[in-house]
Amino acid sequence: MKTQSTRHKFFTARIEASARTPDNSRIEILGRRLMPSLSMSRAIPRGLAWLTSLWLVGAASAFAAGGDGTDLANRIYHREDGETMLSCGTMELTQKGHAPRRRGLFSYTRDNAQNDFWSLIRFTTPDDIAGTALLSEDLGSKAESQWVYLPALGRSRRISSKRKGGRFVSSDLYYEDLQDRKVEEDKHTILGTEACPGSSQSCTMLESIPTEKGNSAYSRRVSWVDEQTLIAMRIDFYEKGGSKPTKQFKVEKYKKIDGYWTITDSTMTELKSGHSTRTRLHRVIYDPTFSAEFAPDPTGQAIFSRALLEDEEREQGYRYPLVAKYVPGVGKDGVLAADCNPDEQ
Repeated sequence: MKTQSTRHKFFTARIEASARTPDNSRIEILGRRLMPSLSMSRAIPRGLAWLTSLWLVGAASAFAAGGDGTDLANRIYHREDGETMLSCGTMELTQKGHAPRRRGLFSYTRDNAQNDFWSLIRFTTPDDIAGTALLSEDLGSKAESQWVYLPALGRSRRISSKRKGGRFVSSDLYYEDLQDRKVEEDKHTILGTEACPGSSQSCTMLESIPTEKGNSAYSRRVSWVDEQTLIAMRIDFYEKGGSKPTKQFKVEKYKKIDGYWTITDSTMTELKSGHSTRTRLHRVIYDPTFSAEFAPDPTGQAIFSRALLEDEEREQGYRYPLVAKYVPGVGKDGVLAADCNPDEQ
């Protein structure tokens, strides 16, 4: 199926999640209390749906500097990598002078040959954001939509399309980074080749610029694609037409899981402040088989609904294939209590 250019996990001791209340005011979750305020993202060739099989492409060396990069972008978007992915891991927020703040989560993504795309991210730890979740959906020609569930409200809220550059739970990821992004939404150009970051291997540099002003939080993106592993080892993000990047994505570790190259450790850094978000995947399974004993809908499609977004107890049953892969013979109680072990990676 198409590539899930980024599948990730996230967070902070102070969590802010914005949505609109019926009277059109903003709400913020701080621990479990509501406060009047606001705050709470993939513009990388396929959206940060979970920085795993991210930006994988076909023979990059066939492209010449200055040439049209559309073919390369299409290879990234349509690369076979399974239809469904289930994972769990941690996200660490790091700020100079402060200890890293770790958050745990489970993530589900699905895409198909019709270019439909879904993802669900659910935080499990610590207590101040446990249960908080984000549902992203892009059904072909229909408008993209995102919904955030805040346990303090007990219901989900739709994220405004104008909030593409809004920070997701105070991380360095924008809401746009967690959405699907179609190839035709950008003009793609091959900039040439350069040594891959931290390696002597050659990378092909792909520039992507939005075709319509205002349809992205970024004015430009430049990706370094490794020709051997076909992973984008680095992506620089530019905003508001600036000449210097404002954010940078970097791959720290990657390996093959279920036959697919998967990014298991990556960092998104805000270059001006040095604040960074590091995402590690500890457990991953592609194309899982969901059990009727645990999941309300064994096809796995029902998980990408507002009903399960707002019901973590029902959603937990879908975690069984992932937990069972790493903990053979696990029972229902074990699945519901399961979380990722940061020391397993």
